Amino acid sequence: MIKNDRQYRITKAQADRFRTALRGLDDHSAEQSDIHPILFKVKHDALKSQLADLEKDLLEYDGLRAGSFDFNQLLTINELPTTLIKARIARGLSQRELAEQLGLKEQQIQRYEASEYAGASFQRINAIAAALNMEIDRSLLSENKNLSWQTLLRKLAEIGLPGEFVRRRLIPHMSLIRNAEDTEEHGMLIQAAAETLGKVFSWSTEEVLQGNSLVLTHATSGIRYKTSVNARVEKVNAYSVYAHYLSLLIIQACVGMPRKTVPTNPEEVRSTIRRDFDSYSLEALLNYVWDLGIPVLPLDDSGAFHGACFREGGRNVIVLKQNTASESRWAFDLLHELYHAGQESDSPERTVIEPEELGADEEDQIANHFAAAILLDGRGTELAERSLALAGNDLRRLKTAVNEVAEEEDVPAGHLANYLAYRLAAEQGQNWWGAANNLQIAAQPWATARNVFYERIDFAALAEPDRHLLLQALAPREELVP
Repeated sequence: MIKNDRQYRITKAQADRFRTALRGLDDHSAEQSDIHPILFKVKHDALKSQLADLEKDLLEYDGLRAGSFDFNQLLTINELPTTLIKARIARGLSQRELAEQLGLKEQQIQRYEASEYAGASFQRINAIAAALNMEIDRSLLSENKNLSWQTLLRKLAEIGLPGEFVRRRLIPHMSLIRNAEDTEEHGMLIQAAAETLGKVFSWSTEEVLQGNSLVLTHATSGIRYKTSVNARVEKVNAYSVYAHYLSLLIIQACVGMPRKTVPTNPEEVRSTIRRDFDSYSLEALLNYVWDLGIPVLPLDDSGAFHGACFREGGRNVIVLKQNTASESRWAFDLLHELYHAGQESDSPERTVIEPEELGADEEDQIANHFAAAILLDGRGTELAERSLALAGNDLRRLKTAVNEVAEEEDVPAGHLANYLAYRLAAEQGQNWWGAANNLQIAAQPWATARNVFYERIDFAALAEPDRHLLLQALAPREELVP
């Protein structure tokens, strides 16, 4: 969202640069370029999508400056910050002029708007609304004095939603509330929570505000849970519902993305990636999966599960949530989930939730072999058995054996180690993950997956509260208010 004339000028200049870059690409076809045709198309589509987003922001700002705005459109408390910003622009006030009316410095209004009023007191927000000739409907604030914030958090924790997760991921503008003892600020906090929680977990706002025990339904019907014996089922289910809601948002934002048949033959996948990307890097694999019409959502939360594949209306969405810096682990998990995405293709709905470690059932076993066949050039079984033979089936010597085989055959040791760890866990009940992790090369796979997500997704297709929720889900944990 553009918030002032300076940002408007910058955005306009960026749009001009994107138009120039697109014209340059159009003037030189993929055949004339030294860029691979698939990468050429990815770059072209990314530029086109980013230009469309910029043009939409420019059009919105032009409309607001022309006074095109409904000052009574505030429907939920979570829309309040952006509504205040739009109202200021539509009133024809600069940030400096609004600050002068309130006896503040211009930089204070800039900080408020940059953070969407995070940290502003309710009294200050009321004063800003009054300066803009707006009145905040008191019916939007919870007046249920029997429900405290701590009581609500306790009720949510009972059904698998820890307080820290609720604060970090589910309450937009959480830091807007500075004094929870203040009646109005307390009401704003509870109402904001009720609105977001109700939307994500299919409760009415009234159900949340009543303060009674809440019932959490499963994420989807026909769900295939493969949780480990130590997993807390309530937490897995609660996080699954959250991830499923995010997947629905992503499907909405990708409605125009073409869908292709998901291949389940590893040789077909391998040859296509080799032809189109000439690389088996995580970035290349991600772009390959996106090109199939399958969005890949990377999350940065601990526990619950480490991967999932949701299908709604025939569209698959892969969720990766691996807490590791190993690109090999992310690549393996991505291809594992791709196999699940290709199963029961005639079914419009299908959900698979992965446990902490893969390998629980027959489909998982095939998915593991599928991933290894792609990453290890069809020789996963051969190289794994050779490593075990070289180690004399002694796990204490297997790490050295894997390194030796990987070097001789010019394959990444991390890929081979992951495949062996999965096989040992599934076939022998042996935990070799500690040694396998020591053979991984550290990188930033989550950031890589998020960057590709940003390039591919159309955030502008989502309503503002949902867009904020998705952006909040993609934020590193350390950047969020605990």
